[in-house]
Amino acid sequence: MKSKSGWNSWTSDITCSNCKNWNAEYRSKTACHVCKDTRLNGRKTHSGNGTNSSGFSGLPAGERLWNKFYDIGELCTWWSSFGDVSVDSGIPYSCELNAWSTELIPSTLSPERGKSVRCVKD
Repeated sequence: MKSKSGWNSWTSDITCSNCKNWNAEYRSKTACHVCKDTRLNGRKTHSGNGTNSSGFSGLPAGERLWNKFYDIGELCTWWSSFGDVSVDSGIPYSCELNAWSTELIPSTLSPERGKSVRCVKD
């Protein structure tokens, strides 16, 4: 659902959490069952762009809160008509796309937040 361009890239830690602090001697004698001895170490950069396979072309417009704009290039939120108002909170549903995920995330964020609107011609 994300557009093919405009999204910020992001980094993740690829260091093996199990063997990252082993000293060289212990490392040479012991196999790591987590990373299977690949000894991953460092960070990896990922593209935040999508494939637009659905044709939706979600753009990373960010959101507005208290007259300031946040997360431009990293996030797209918009009001949705696919859900009812949350019974527990009375807050309407919204949807989110973000740079570090490929999934559409439904949420019930505060209605004070400014979100994007997508108009569709019938």
